[in-house]
Amino acid sequence: MRRIYCFSLALLLADLPTPDPPPGVVKDKADQILSDSQFRSGSKNLAQRVVDWLLKQIKVPFSSAAGGNTVVGFIILIVCLAALAYVISRIRFGLPASASRADAPTIDIEEDRPADVWRADALAAEAAGQWKLALRARYRWLLGELFDRQVLVNVPGRTPGEYRGDMTRALPDQSSAFATATDLFERAWYGNESTGPEENSRFRMCAEQVLTAAARVLA
Repeated sequence: MRRIYCFSLALLLADLPTPDPPPGVVKDKADQILSDSQFRSGSKNLAQRVVDWLLKQIKVPFSSAAGGNTVVGFIILIVCLAALAYVISRIRFGLPASASRADAPTIDIEEDRPADVWRADALAAEAAGQWKLALRARYRWLLGELFDRQVLVNVPGRTPGEYRGDMTRALPDQSSAFATATDLFERAWYGNESTGPEENSRFRMCAEQVLTAAARVLA
């Protein structure tokens, strides 16, 4: 019986067709197809992975704040970045703060008038109790005097902070007094802080100290 079974199995196997193409050829062809670029798993270099990680870290908190909505999260991120850019520009360029009143003072730092005219304006403003106008005129008077004495150079578009740096180089011993006077001016006009007779008195004291020192140097 066993012989009959083996004989029958041999006849069955003898009738099977020979694989075409052979198994080895099929394997090689499959390897060739899978090696094509469209079947390769994407690989990123270190820089790309770092950028992806950073974007993910930035996106996650804003997406969470938006309830998991990625689009809304990105909108929140853009708004925050815009607000940050505005704050930085205010700090960097010294833009004046928005005034709470419609008649908030403005200043044209490039306005060119003689120093004695600015001094007369300051006296008139002080007599009228207009302390911000008085401080503005006092600051322009101080600059005018320093221009006339060639301690500073009148450069159109130059900011108070830049003149403060020029004074540090021109009269180092008086840089502190000039910086105090400039700070009082900037607080009144760029910071829109409350200004009164005390601030104007301090400014005049610092200004006279600077001008007295300038006169000694030029004597």
